[in-house]
Amino acid sequence: MTPELPVNYFRHEHGRLVSVLSRRFGAQSIELCEDAAQAALLRAVETWTRDGVPDEPGAWLYRVAHHYVIDALRAQRRHPGRG
Repeated sequence: MTPELPVNYFRHEHGRLVSVLSRRFGAQSIELCEDAAQAALLRAVETWTRDGVPDEPGAWLYRVAHHYVIDALRAQRRHPGRG
């Protein structure tokens, strides 16, 4: 698989992914949701290049981005003065 595939796929899915995450976590978290979408893209480039594109790439991207947001929110709760 070439690195272009995740980028092309992500270009089409980015808005949907940020939208779904924003509905789940609230509009006040829009920047975090955008960061999560970018993190999912980076992970896709690394993982999909090595292991191939998953059967459900949209679900895979959402799962990675969702976990990113959850981890970031947990870190904010542990260290409220940071980020």
